[in-house]
Amino acid sequence: MNALRHGCDSLTVVVEETVKVRIRFENQTKEPVPENLQRVFERCYKTDEARTGTGSGLGLCIVKALVEEMNGTVMAYDAGNSRFGILVELESMNTRV
Repeated sequence: MNALRHGCDSLTVVVEETVKVRIRFENQTKEPVPENLQRVFERCYKTDEARTGTGSGLGLCIVKALVEEMNGTVMAYDAGNSRFGILVELESMNTRV
C-alpha cells in the first residue's frame, strides 16, 4: 500500500528463490530521501512529505516485525533513478538436503 500511496509510478515486484526467497519491491518516488532509508522501519516514522497524509507510519514497522519473526531480514535501498526499494529475504521452505 505504501508504494501505491507514496510512489508516482507502477510498482515492480520480483521474487527469486534459491537457498533463500528474495522479494524485491521497487517504485518511483516523488523525492528520493536516501539519508532516511533505514528509518522507514521505525515505528510512526513519516517523511515530511508523508505527514500530511492519513497514514500512521506503522506499515513498514509491522512488515519488519513479521519478517523478523519468520527469521528473515528486510531492508530499504536506493534502486537508482529516484526509485525506492524494499528487499525481504526469508529462508526457503524448498531447500533440498
